[in-house]
Amino acid sequence: VGSWELNLAGFLRQLNPLEWRYYYDWRFRPVNANGTDLPRAEYWAFSDARDILMHRYYGSRRNLSDMTAALGLPKSEAFRFRYNLIDDYSDGPLILNDTPIWDNEDGLRVDPSIAPWPGAENPRRFTDVQQLLTFQPYAEQPQRANNFVSRLRQGMNARPKSMYTRKRLDSYERRTYYRLLSQMGVDSEPALRGKLNINYANDWFTGHNTQTNWTADEFINHAAHAMLRAGLVSRLATNPVTGNIYTAGFIGGKVV
Repeated sequence: VGSWELNLAGFLRQLNPLEWRYYYDWRFRPVNANGTDLPRAEYWAFSDARDILMHRYYGSRRNLSDMTAALGLPKSEAFRFRYNLIDDYSDGPLILNDTPIWDNEDGLRVDPSIAPWPGAENPRRFTDVQQLLTFQPYAEQPQRANNFVSRLRQGMNARPKSMYTRKRLDSYERRTYYRLLSQMGVDSEPALRGKLNINYANDWFTGHNTQTNWTADEFINHAAHAMLRAGLVSRLATNPVTGNIYTAGFIGGKVV
């Protein structure tokens, strides 16, 4: 029911076939029945796409919220997603005609609504295009590129002793990153940074809204924290006894 991710492997292949040279490079390994493990991706286009996705997942799919939590629904609603005739987790079985089928038609693919949901908010995001050049270790030349960052950066540099010298020097290679920027963007910085969403709990540090309901204690504590931070002023102060200078925080003229 939802295409949560771009066909990133296909995008990389078309972005620069010289760096991501393999075309038929998907070796399918089924998702485990409990829905918690990703299929393994093989070769460069798919492995690099998976690395980008894993960066956004903070290293594991298990860091995603389950479907009920992501939608702000009570746990008691989880069973409704198992037999609603909708493939909420986009994990099959493939529908080849217009006849509705149960989610568990093959006996294996009941939507595991308590498992991590691909449509949930990613715990980590790309908010600056320069992160695409730095989020993984860079293999210095002439070491062979072994990840997305190294392939992207080395593809834009000439390697005089390489058999690919000619192509490394042409404009097509050198403009790989700029072609990427013309077709793919990053997330904006959260608009709610430092502010509270009245309706749903949002993480204080990132501002991401996951549609999770506030509890009374959480809302009061976060609101009080926000008001204290808004009134806090830092400035240099001098100890009248020792003469030492230090940084002090003031709220309403009172040292805190």
